[in-house]
Amino acid sequence: MEVALQEQGGGPHKTSLRLSSSNFSGQWQVKDVLPPKAGGHFARGLKLDAEAAGQRAPKPLLVKFAPTAKKISHTHERHTFQLSVLDYSVEVDSEIKFVPGWGASVVKLGSKVPPATGGLLDGQLAWTGYRWMKRAGVKSKFWDGEAWQDLPKDFTLIDANNFCVGFYRSGGAFVCQYGGTWPETFTAWDVDASDKAKTIKTWTDNIRTTWTGKFDLKRADCKSAKKDCCRYRVKVAATFTKQSTFSAGVIILADGNIRSNDSLFFLGEPRVAMAAHEFGHHIGNPDEYGGAKVDTSLNSDGAKNGIDPDSIMGQNLMKVKARHLRLLAKVLADAIHAEYGKTFTFDAVAP
Repeated sequence: MEVALQEQGGGPHKTSLRLSSSNFSGQWQVKDVLPPKAGGHFARGLKLDAEAAGQRAPKPLLVKFAPTAKKISHTHERHTFQLSVLDYSVEVDSEIKFVPGWGASVVKLGSKVPPATGGLLDGQLAWTGYRWMKRAGVKSKFWDGEAWQDLPKDFTLIDANNFCVGFYRSGGAFVCQYGGTWPETFTAWDVDASDKAKTIKTWTDNIRTTWTGKFDLKRADCKSAKKDCCRYRVKVAATFTKQSTFSAGVIILADGNIRSNDSLFFLGEPRVAMAAHEFGHHIGNPDEYGGAKVDTSLNSDGAKNGIDPDSIMGQNLMKVKARHLRLLAKVLADAIHAEYGKTFTFDAVAP
């Protein structure tokens, strides 16, 4: 027989159940039932009264929803962000802690220099085979332990053999964020100057507008025909907070411009989208351009062998793609499980 399940204060849902004596029982697939609002927010539960042949079940059926979840923290490599859920909106908050500092480079010369050449930072940096490098006019020079030398004539700088590192002041020394000290003195500068503050504000806005609202996160096994069912909007906010001392998880903001990375932002970088790109690393995405360390398993949505020039993680710093939210989808699942004890999988879908 047909049983009507009546929302308390809402519309009816009908299903066929078996009638036996004075009882009716059966399974009902919760589908196409959206949560009501209570006090301006989505309710976590909805009671349904079951009626058949003029009889009502003694207890209402409680349908549960997951519109909210408490804030949890997630650390990816050196960076931490927080994720919470409010009214089916995933709120991603990242406090980007920084100290003002300086930037320079390290270079791996290998066999291009004689074996006895000094200046190796082995035992100081986390990586072996590197030396300090700086730009002097139109030339790049390396530190041999005593003086700056021209790079070998047959040596070519590529992504695989050099990268930028940040430095902070500790007493009279300029210490690299990864270990070791710079052999010279850097020039002082003011991170609180109006032009620097304007750049940091621009980065904050760029991260928010680039990552907010591009994709929703939807429960993978949702069978509802209603588009809004099991769907969470995504909002991203980043704040830059100056620290008094350097520590793990703190990035360097440097004056000038060499080449930014996820732990070293150059305030002289002309590409505004740099901030959103580096934030993409903070939420679990690799680079997607040639010469970088890429994930070759990425072969969809514009990516080929991990390379996509038109993505925010690619050479052109363009679009956010669905794959770029895969870590956020996992952390959302963790937040829902912590709040409700349920295990779900979420996919990034068009809003």
